[in-house]
Amino acid sequence: MIIRTEILQESCAKILNAVDSNVLSAVTETLEIKTENKQLSMSVTNREYFVKILFGDNIGDEIHATVNANLFLKLISKVTSETIELYTDEKSLYVKCNGDYKLPLIYDGDKLVELPVISIENVSETFDVDSTILHSIVNYNSKELGKGSISKPIQRLYYVDNEGAITFTTGACVNKFSIDMTSKLLLNDKLVKLFKLFKDTKVKVTVGHNKLSEDTVVTAVRFEAPNITIDAVLSCDDSMVVSFPVSGIRGRADTVYPNTISINKELLMQAVERLNLFNHAGMRADLSISIVKLEFTSTNLVVADRNGINREEIPYTTPLEREVNYLALIDSSDLTKTLASATNQIVTIGFGNEQAFVISEGLVKWVIPECQGD
Repeated sequence: MIIRTEILQESCAKILNAVDSNVLSAVTETLEIKTENKQLSMSVTNREYFVKILFGDNIGDEIHATVNANLFLKLISKVTSETIELYTDEKSLYVKCNGDYKLPLIYDGDKLVELPVISIENVSETFDVDSTILHSIVNYNSKELGKGSISKPIQRLYYVDNEGAITFTTGACVNKFSIDMTSKLLLNDKLVKLFKLFKDTKVKVTVGHNKLSEDTVVTAVRFEAPNITIDAVLSCDDSMVVSFPVSGIRGRADTVYPNTISINKELLMQAVERLNLFNHAGMRADLSISIVKLEFTSTNLVVADRNGINREEIPYTTPLEREVNYLALIDSSDLTKTLASATNQIVTIGFGNEQAFVISEGLVKWVIPECQGD
C-alpha cells in the first residue's frame, strides 16, 4: 500500500508517546500494524495499557505486520519523501520511501505475534469527559509528584472522582472539576501521561470490573475518542481507593484561611531563587531541605533566607485592608515548583492558620505545609 508521509508520520508521532521505554520486554518493544475496516491501525501495549490509533480512509490493500516499535516509528519520523509504500512477505515488512528498508517481522513460533488486547468486562458505567479536563490532570496534578517526598505507594497514584482529581506528596494538588461519574479511580502516571493523545474532543470513558479468578477482581477502564482508544487495567484495589485521604486533603484546600493575598508569581520565584543562594552557601549537612522565611504584612511579602539576614520585599497586587504580621517557614523547592506549575502570572495565597499555605489558580489549589523550626 502507498500512504502519504504526513499522514503516517502524524500517527506514528502520537503512538510513539505510548511506547513504554521504561519496561524492556518483547511486548513493550512491539508495534502491530494492520488494516481494519479500510483504515490502518497501529497498536502498542505494556500489559497495563493497550493503545490503538486508527488513520487513513478507504485503504483497499490488506496488511498485517508486527515489528520493533522504536525502529519503525523513528524511521518514519525521518522520512522526507512525499509518500511511503508498505508491503510484507512472510519474513519482513518493507518500507519504500527515501530508500528501501526491510524490518523483520516478529513471530511466536510459526505464528505472527498479535499483541494481547485488554478487554473491559462487567461494565459498571459509561460517561463522557472533555479532553481539557484530562489535560488539566496532566498539566497540574502530575507536577505534584515531582516535588515533595513520597513514602507510600498510594502517593504515586492520581485519585479521580466526580469532583475532580487529587495528587499528594508532602503537600497536595487539588484539581476541581465536575464529571458525571460514580466510580472512584486511582490512575498511575504512565496512563495519565497518555491523556496528551486526546486533542480538542469529548472522550468516552467506560469502567468495568474484570474477574481474573474467584478471589481477584480488577478495575479496567477505556478512554475512547475518534480514531484513538486506550484500554487499561488499574493496578490497585478497593482498599487503596478507600484509604486515599480525600476528605482531609480537600478539607485543607477548601479551608477559609484568615488572610488571602494576590501576588506576581514570577517576582516571588525570582526572589526565592536569589535568597536560596545564601541558604546553600551556609547549609548544614543535616538539613535536607532549603527553607525560606516568609513574612506577610499588610502591603508586602518579605522573603528572607533561613537566618533572616538577607531579605527582599514583593508588593501584593492589592494591599490588605487590615494590619497583618504573619511569619512562617516554607520549603523553598516546594514553593518554587508549585509556582512554576501555575499558568497565570498572578496567584492567590491563603495563609494564617500556622499549618499550611494554599496557593490557588482558578479551580486548582495547591496545599503546602508550613515547616517547623526556628
